[in-house]
Amino acid sequence: MKHVEEKMNVLKNLSLKFKILLIVILPLSAYLCVSGSALLAEYKQFKSYNAIYKLSLLSNNISNLVHELQKERGASAGFLGSKGKKFGDKLSDQRRDTDTKRSDLTE
Repeated sequence: MKHVEEKMNVLKNLSLKFKILLIVILPLSAYLCVSGSALLAEYKQFKSYNAIYKLSLLSNNISNLVHELQKERGASAGFLGSKGKKFGDKLSDQRRDTDTKRSDLTE
């Protein structure tokens, strides 16, 4: 019991400014801790969404490149099948398109 009385005396001996300061600082500190934790969680979620977004862009670029490669393969087959008499201009245009998609992927 004596120990509790000593603690009460310590509180009674504090100045009014210090008591008001404690009343303000303690809840404010708790609020800042909770807010900081929530903000950190939101930031981690943002980073996760950003990574997913970048992967979806990469997937789209890969799909576009594969499509152009398939078209180039078809033009090459036509060119070789005609022994170079057909598809020459189409093949060079398609190679340019494929190179463009490949450079989009490496950026």
